[in-house]
Amino acid sequence: MSTTHNPQAFADAASSYCQLIENIDPMDCRTCLATMASILPRLGTAAEQFPATPADSVHTGAMEINARFALFSRIRSALGKLDAYRLEYDHSDDEQDLSGSLADDFTDIYFDLRYGLDLLAAQPDAPELASASWKTSYELHWQEHLQGATRQLDTLLKSLS
Repeated sequence: MSTTHNPQAFADAASSYCQLIENIDPMDCRTCLATMASILPRLGTAAEQFPATPADSVHTGAMEINARFALFSRIRSALGKLDAYRLEYDHSDDEQDLSGSLADDFTDIYFDLRYGLDLLAAQPDAPELASASWKTSYELHWQEHLQGATRQLDTLLKSLS
């Protein structure tokens, strides 16, 4: 079975994700998390369908430390106690020692997706640049964040029901 990837469809999903993150509402965090739980797996499935790209042809986004920290802090504040989660190598029962963070996951995914969206906006006649960025950044970086966030969202949403 052959699958084709539609860069515009992925861009639409990435844009929805980014808008959700940019407008996260601390007063309606549960709805946001439920929406996120439906978007993330679709993004992962779609990213898997991108064609392989030679690593040396991929452009990566610049590290925007201040913008990343500001977004992370805003998301973390909005999530409050829902942010931290246990990773498989966390051995302490102390809630202070949890090393997983939805805010960290969401922020890193956001910036990798945003970079591709910015490439697409700057060069709409070359969607392969955005596709290559998304594919490579997915494989090298945000796939792990997506998996951790998806697992935690599933756990959280079950406990909040």
